[in-house]
Formats: sequence, structure tokens, C-alpha cells
Amino acid sequence: MNTNFTTGYRYSGNGYPTLPTVAGGSFPLTPAVITGGFTTFNGVSSTLKAPYEYLYNANYARPLPKKMSLEVGYIGRFGHRQIVQQDYGQPLSNFTDSQSGQTWIQAGAPLAYLYDTGVTPAMVKANPSLIPNEPFYNDLFPGAKNLYITGSPSANIFYDVYSNYAGSWLDTLNDMDRIRQANGQCISKFGCNTFFALQNSGLETYTNNGFSNYNALTWTVRRAVSNGWGYDFNYTFGHALDNGSSSETSGGAALQDAFNPRAYYGASDFDARHTVTGDAVVQIPIGKGKALFGNVPGWVNQIIGGWQATALVTFHSGNPLTCTDSGDYNVNYETSSFCQIAPGASLPATRLGFDNSGIPSIFANPNVVSDFVGSNPGVVGARGELRGPHFFDTDMAASKTFTLPWEGVKLSFRAEAFNVFNNVEWGTPATSIQSPTTFGEITGYATGAAPRVMQFALRVEF
Repeated sequence: MNTNFTTGYRYSGNGYPTLPTVAGGSFPLTPAVITGGFTTFNGVSSTLKAPYEYLYNANYARPLPKKMSLEVGYIGRFGHRQIVQQDYGQPLSNFTDSQSGQTWIQAGAPLAYLYDTGVTPAMVKANPSLIPNEPFYNDLFPGAKNLYITGSPSANIFYDVYSNYAGSWLDTLNDMDRIRQANGQCISKFGCNTFFALQNSGLETYTNNGFSNYNALTWTVRRAVSNGWGYDFNYTFGHALDNGSSSETSGGAALQDAFNPRAYYGASDFDARHTVTGDAVVQIPIGKGKALFGNVPGWVNQIIGGWQATALVTFHSGNPLTCTDSGDYNVNYETSSFCQIAPGASLPATRLGFDNSGIPSIFANPNVVSDFVGSNPGVVGARGELRGPHFFDTDMAASKTFTLPWEGVKLSFRAEAFNVFNNVEWGTPATSIQSPTTFGEITGYATGAAPRVMQFALRVEF
């Protein structure tokens, strides 16, 4: 946008600009050819309704010996009709060739497999017969024959995807759907814009196609404070699943496949399989009448006696991470493709440590990137298969109340330490296969992460 107004009439005072002469026209008017746009718009479903959810909770509690108690519980939460965004401008990835019965997704899978197992564009250019003739391409894109290399439509599709567009299948589909040939016709036998909308490449629409569920088993062992000490121990084993983890106040998650909302279903972005919290309070047994130094003089007891210590420990396992094929678009133009496991490979284990370069990482070596490839055309891929670093934090405090020589006057002292062991809260690892040398590495801290913090307080009560 041009924001320089210095030549405008109100600044220069040189008069209004001369309007250009309107070109002549005739009726009926033939508009110029539109080749399609890459603009994204937003919309709202005309049937949008309020989301709702069901909550199910059940608990069982019983006393145990030695002033302890046990609680076991179940927590369930099931969300329905949640707000998500679906791209109604997504190309027709399920388009079916009526002659062969093959879809665009089915035709692309064998070509993607060949590339993932080592067939390169250079090899195909030298020997186009390496690529099998997929009926979908032969029937729907006959104009792709010899388009980029000498060979069949299937060979040219392969070459276009992996040589011209580095694995982005939608860019090749866009070529086949919008490129005008010398005769003004498009490559698709049904004409231009068969797969893509004419006006744009995305239409994110708010819909009610979100759903979620959370199930958890909770355990609590508690000892009420008695004889100077007590504690709580809580463990939650839970699993959160959904097809979009963004909050509804932010507009909801953008689903990758508008034609199959369930394809985005997987572990929630905030899913923590294991959560442990524990807290304890202890009156330190030192001073008059205590187990240690029970016979000290009163003035010594004023210093060493009456101290109380508390502690709070929190742990949860790492949250899900999704491997991405950044910059490649295989389902829609709104979200980069996710990854899938490479042929013959298995999902590598994740653990927080250092890789072979001495950099914090969830993998021992970034070369595990070879275990992943971009998802097949029209297929969402795997969401939330990896796990990020765990979280661990310990807070502690010590306090004592001093009785002053004036009636009813007390002095309270409290010392608190947050993240007392100075544990690092790591940021999000790199999970794009387009950056293979840093795959899995962590180069920063989590948002809001804080180092050890200590604070002290004095309070006079009267």
C-alpha cells in the first residue's frame, strides 16, 4: 500500500489530478480471463450453533491406617459441536476419474512411494518408464504428456511435483488445473478450475465439526497434618484427544482436510499422559520439647525452635509434537503438510538430552529425520506422534513466628524459593523435515519459563 500522501492535493495545492480516459466498451462485455487467485477469505457456516459438552466424574474414598486416606477417581469430558475452521476452498482432492474409478489421492500414492524409496526426478527424466501409468493422470490430464520431460502424463506429474515444486503436490495440481496452453485451454480435460475455486485458494469457514474427549484416572494419598507433619500425593493418568486444540475464543483450529474432519483427530496439543503433584508440610523437630535439642534455654529456642517447612513438587510428561513438511502443501494451502513414517522405518523414540553436536534435543542424532517423509497427496499425515520435553518444578518455603515481649505482638518470617533446583523448562524442538540438520534440537526456553526465584518476608502481627 502506498502511504506517501505528499503529492496529494491537500498537501501540494496544485489542483485535483486528471482522471484517466475511460476505455470504450460494448455490450455484451466479455471479461478478461481469470487464472485464479491465492487469496484466503473467511466465512461462517449458516448452521453454526453453540458447542456443548458432557462431564462425567466418579470418586471413591476410604480411610487408611496411620491417619492416611485414599481417593480414586475417574474424570471424563466429551466435547461436541465445537467450533473449528474448515477450508471450503480446498481443492477437490477426492475427485474421481469416472473412466477408471481412481481418485487423485489414489493416483498420487504410488508416485509418492517411489520418491520416498529413492526414485529421483533426474532418474525419471532419464528413464520416464520408471513411473507407472496411473489411469487418473492419463484420463484427466492428457495435456501433461511431454509437458516438462519426454514421457507420459504420470512421469510429468512426478517430475513437476519433485523437481519443480520440491514435493508440494497442490502446486502441481494447480499447474494441471490453471495453466493455459497455446490454444487457451487448460491441461485438465474438463477445463480450467476443475479442482480449484476460481477466485481464491482458501475459504476458512467456522463450523461445528470439532469434537474432543478426555479420560483420566486419578489417585490421591493424603495424610492430614498431625503430630507436626502431613502430605498430599496426587497422580493422574489421562489422555486428551481432539480434532483441533485451539480455543474457540481464538476461532478454533484450522482443520487440514475439510472433506474429512476426523483425519485431524489425535492427541491434543496439551495432552500430558502423566501428571504428578505432591505437597508436604513439616514442623521441624528442633527446640524445646522436640526430638532434637529439647532442653535448650528459652533464648536459644527462640532462634532454632518453631520452624516449619513446606514443599510443592510438580511433574508432567511431555506434550505432543507434530512433524511437519514445512513449505509443502499436500491437502490444502492453509497448512503445511504433516509427516508420515518413511517406508521401512519406525517411529524413533524421544527423550530429553543432548544430540551428537552437544545441543539439547529430543533425539540422540538429527539423522532420524530420514525416518520421516511428507504425507501422501490429499492425506493429512500423523498428528502428535512425537513428545516434547517433560516439565519438573519444586517450590519450597520455611517459616517461623517469633513471640515478642509485648503482649499480643508477634513477628512472622517467611523464606520462599520457586524452582528451587533451577530446572530448565525447555522450548519447542524443531520438527520440520525441511531443516534436517537441526531436527529435534531445542534452541530456546518455554514461554514464561523462569529461573530460580527467592523471596523473603517479615510480618508484624498485633
